Amino acid sequence: MTRIRIGTSEQGGTFWTEGQAIATLLERDRGIASDILDAGQASIENARRLDAGLIEFGFMASNWIGRAYRGDAPFEEAINIRMVAPANSGAMFFIARADSELRNVRDLVGKRVSIGPEGSGMVQHIHTMFDVLGISFDDFTPAYLSFEDGGKALEAGEVDAQWQCPYPNVVMHDISERMHVRVLDYDHADLASILDNVDFYRPATMPAGFFRGIERNTEQLAVVNIIAAHERTDPEIVR
Repeated sequence: MTRIRIGTSEQGGTFWTEGQAIATLLERDRGIASDILDAGQASIENARRLDAGLIEFGFMASNWIGRAYRGDAPFEEAINIRMVAPANSGAMFFIARADSELRNVRDLVGKRVSIGPEGSGMVQHIHTMFDVLGISFDDFTPAYLSFEDGGKALEAGEVDAQWQCPYPNVVMHDISERMHVRVLDYDHADLASILDNVDFYRPATMPAGFFRGIERNTEQLAVVNIIAAHERTDPEIVR
């Protein structure tokens, strides 16, 4: 039986959940076994693993493809990366406890916010978005926690809000079942400004009932996620 290695994200995250689903389909329909490898830094780590030959496929947010290909920071050298297929386009979002005073992304100023593992793609999204909004990392207290640990910290009152990765997201589902949460909104002008200034973001509506705690539609930002391979990956495996 052919066996491939797929780089994903932290366990329970978006890429990890999608990787598990793809592995099930590949084994059932193609007789291909898959090793699903978690990655705390997700997109960035997967690009480096592809370059090192440690995986055949890796999930990445599309905004990292050009940087990896050119060797722009945080990559030390150009990576001959190739896009295999689109994966999904899901909303990224901030959550707070439902009993919190926080309702808007700008309310995060002066607060403690779990933003994901240090050096990860999700942290870079915060830098990109907040640069447009004029919010400095000195304006709030970042906590570099995994999504699972960030959820636990929010539940314990150790942080005031958490930055969450897109669905499918097992970690977020579990958090919403353990405690009442709300999704923070953007001012319309702020959302428009980010979309005007950053070409890889897309508008996304999170519908009421998407998970427990979303009682109305809310407008968020999304990035297209893809499955990548290295130039040297066997074309027969890609097919």
